[in-house]
Amino acid sequence: MDIAGTLSKWWNHRVSQGVMLLAGAILLFSFLLRVPSADQAVLGVLERLAFDLQMKFLRTVYPRPAIVEPVLIGIDESAEDTFDEPIAMWHKHFAKLLDALTVAKPALVGMDVVLPSRSFDHILPGLDLTFLRSLANIKRQVPFVVVHTFDRTNKLLPIHPTYLKVLTDESFAIDKVLEDRDRFARRFNEVEIVGEGSLPIFSGHIARLLGKKVEAGYIDFSVGEIFNFVPIQKVIALHAEGNTDELKRQFAGKVVLIGYVV
Repeated sequence: MDIAGTLSKWWNHRVSQGVMLLAGAILLFSFLLRVPSADQAVLGVLERLAFDLQMKFLRTVYPRPAIVEPVLIGIDESAEDTFDEPIAMWHKHFAKLLDALTVAKPALVGMDVVLPSRSFDHILPGLDLTFLRSLANIKRQVPFVVVHTFDRTNKLLPIHPTYLKVLTDESFAIDKVLEDRDRFARRFNEVEIVGEGSLPIFSGHIARLLGKKVEAGYIDFSVGEIFNFVPIQKVIALHAEGNTDELKRQFAGKVVLIGYVV
């Protein structure tokens, strides 16, 4: 049998050439996706680099306003210096903050702060009730979302049952993001993060409550203003002073997010 002749005829056939080229391309791309490691693969690194450069270019050359510009209320080191209690016992401060926002009438409030897992009433009687009343009140007044999160074993952290009863499931959303190999978030895909039939993702749930369509895709970092934040203690002080006009000027009709900025 003329093996060489058979192989030559087979190679000269266009379909055979296509199959071999496709197989070679698959092997090459598989190599580039895995070498030197999955975290540092050539194609992955180049893709992320290209995306980042594109975002920087667009932000410099063609910046665009966002349809919705959130206002961030930040918890930073200055807040920790202002309040005497440890953060786990900031119930009355969070209550005052929510009361201030209830007066300001924002379009939505998203709270990226995990609710207590246990009661502290044995230390400060009435502490839980103060926070619970404010949570119930703001939920009645405006759309309200608060995060639920996972522990290191990927199990949902416990939240005190009373808080769960006051807010109910529709108020909770998962605070995870979809990270690339270098630990930066460039994409959004709710199903890929939590799967079907689970709690929604924090940002996705907020978007739905605002009547926006939620789909998978890349995050466009070229849109919107550079974020700044209003310190939590400043908002509480405005409410304590009775400065309703300033509260409404800063927060009325806006999407307000509460979170740590340390």
